[in-house]
Amino acid sequence: MSDTSWIEAVEYWRSLPAEEKQRRRLEAIPRHVANSMAMEGEPVDEEWIREYLAPHIRHSVTTKCSLEPDRCLEVASGKRPLQNHTNN
Repeated sequence: MSDTSWIEAVEYWRSLPAEEKQRRRLEAIPRHVANSMAMEGEPVDEEWIREYLAPHIRHSVTTKCSLEPDRCLEVASGKRPLQNHTNN
């Protein structure tokens, strides 16, 4: 990977809204778990993990919006930029 491409990748990641970063992190969990289990010699189906975690992932994302529904709607509609209050 060239210096330019990884710098662009980092800049792109930093430009994403916090909710999108969180969604992507949560969506990556089943793949990471399946790969880790396979390396330990105990393979598990990634799709099964995804189905098992789906309610928990949806709850995590929707809980934030239920606490601040107006903010989520404004961000989703593009009326309000997302302000990131965490170090991502």
